[in-house]
This record gives sequence, C-alpha cells and structure tokens, in this order.
Amino acid sequence: LEAVEVVARANRESENILLLEQKKALLATQAVGARELSRKGIGNAEAAVSKVSGISKQEGVKNVFVRGLGDRYNATTLNGFLVPSEDPEYKNIALDFFGTDIIQNVGVNKVFSGSSTGDAGGAIIDISSKELINDRAFGAEISGGLNRGTIGVDFLRQDGSNYLGFANNKKPNENKVD
Repeated sequence: LEAVEVVARANRESENILLLEQKKALLATQAVGARELSRKGIGNAEAAVSKVSGISKQEGVKNVFVRGLGDRYNATTLNGFLVPSEDPEYKNIALDFFGTDIIQNVGVNKVFSGSSTGDAGGAIIDISSKELINDRAFGAEISGGLNRGTIGVDFLRQDGSNYLGFANNKKPNENKVD
C-alpha cells in the first residue's frame, strides 16, 4: 500500500474554526464568521463589529467606538492591508461599505502588538473577504431603455453624427491625401 495524503481546508466561516483559531492565537482577537452573521441577520461589517464586546456604535456617528476610543485610535484592514478612508475628515473607512455577501469573517484585535500599526490604540478591525474558489459568485445584467416622447421628433444634431449621436465614420474624408 502507498501512503495516502488527505488535504482539507478549514471553513473560516464557521464559529468552531474561529474559536479554535482564537484559542491558539498569541493575541487576543475576537472574530465573527459569515455563518454567525447570516444567523443573526447582520447586513454589513459595521453591525458585525458592534456585536463584539467593548465596541459600540452611536446614532448619527459614522464610525464605531472601541472602549470609548473613536475613529482616530482605530485601524481598518481588508485581508491584512490598511484601507484608507473615503472621507478626509475621518481616519477609517465606513464599515457599512462592506456587505456580508463578501465577508468571510471580521476580526477585532484590541491589544497592541509589535506586528500592528503604531497608531492603533483602540483596535485593529480586520475584514477577511470570502475566497471565491469554485464559487459561482459572478453575475451580469444587461438592461436598456427608451424615451417614447422623442421618437419622430427632429432634433438638432452635429454634422456627421447618426441618430444615436455617434460619429458616422463611413463617410469618405474629402481632405484625405493619397
């Protein structure tokens, strides 16, 4: 008999794997997986992070607070890379940009370590995106429209354009030099 090698991938969306990784981790990191997000009816990363203890969200405020520290003391990463803010007034990106359909898990590290950025005194929020291996998550849509009020109406058009407004390239060029 020959040796048989079994290769398996851990499903990082399940709570059991996340708890096992949390147990083995050197840093105290809390994570919420995709299965827990769907079971609790959570729609985006902001709502997912607010389920972690020590993190709160206030009405009318864009970002989350970690142990009372605001946006200035937190850092947001996507798959380990820092994500810049979409608003120059804030340091972090709004977490409601990330819907649960692309999130595999959301991890929150509230402990400072040498491997993290030096400006994150509150927390580092790491959003892990889903791996699209053998997943048919691609979609395409085609649509069109028509304004019936413009049919048969003679509008001013630029010389050389067709009815759709594109240049008519089939006309011979009189200035062409042979």
